[in-house]
Amino acid sequence: MKFQLNTLVAAAAMALVAGGAQAAISNSDQNFGNSSALFVAMDGATGTPSHSLVVDLGVSMADFVKITSGVSSTAGALSADGTFASWNFNTNARTVNNTAVAGDYAWSGAVSSFFSSAQGGVRWGVIGADNVSGAISGTNTLLNRNMLATGSVVNGVNAPTQANITGFNSSAAVSSGIGVFQNFVAAQFGTGTHGTNADGASTATTGNAFLNTALRGNFNGQLPWTYLSDLDTTSNLFLVKQLANPVVYQLGQTYGVDTLLTAGATTFHYDSGTNVLTLAAVPEPETYAMLLAGLAMVGSLVRRRNRRA
Repeated sequence: MKFQLNTLVAAAAMALVAGGAQAAISNSDQNFGNSSALFVAMDGATGTPSHSLVVDLGVSMADFVKITSGVSSTAGALSADGTFASWNFNTNARTVNNTAVAGDYAWSGAVSSFFSSAQGGVRWGVIGADNVSGAISGTNTLLNRNMLATGSVVNGVNAPTQANITGFNSSAAVSSGIGVFQNFVAAQFGTGTHGTNADGASTATTGNAFLNTALRGNFNGQLPWTYLSDLDTTSNLFLVKQLANPVVYQLGQTYGVDTLLTAGATTFHYDSGTNVLTLAAVPEPETYAMLLAGLAMVGSLVRRRNRRA
């Protein structure tokens, strides 16, 4: 079991190291999952915002997605059970399973500028979106539009709730949200270090690059839950697919809405003291069962040895 786990960890790390720096910030219009995954933050959670921050994480939407019927035919580099990843915005460093991943990271200046000028009440999230060409239909799944967004955990309860999901039944809302995201991404070009580094960052106070103007707290009101979370909290990661009746997937879970609110999700945590974003893909129940069985076996062997002694 240890060898198998180490092999999986090494494979995931090698895949990301081999990938190196990606192209500049983008949202895909050709293939599923090519959109950059962005860390975003905005101040003034309880009042009028004044500043926003955008960080290109150097990974894409598809990196988070498992092999899932109707969603993806390949496993993303960050999708394996037990994967741990970190983005240190102070030192411009990224790791996967404690292995450094090379990249053209230039985050620290913008992140430092944002937090030194923010007016309090900072909230954060991870977002992405695809506007893949092709007809939108229930069978043409890989050509559907897709949104990636973190969902808040409020008082220990996952968001969105099941009621949020079942009430989310308009493809127009997803289309509008993706359109807003695309305009927002377009406004990032040439700002901060996005124009000079493949994985850059920027801050804004006005115009289309301002998070308040472009996305506000929940894709300009298009999603029924708020994806921005308080600092030093954990947030779930969701994929929203545009169909006639949109489907929301909690990444790391089995395909389907009915499993969304159980354990095993991909989650993010942002530590404002260290300016480090971490990702943890929680093992599925089967993995826990194997680990528990292994621990039980070890315990049994120890007890036998003690009795013999």
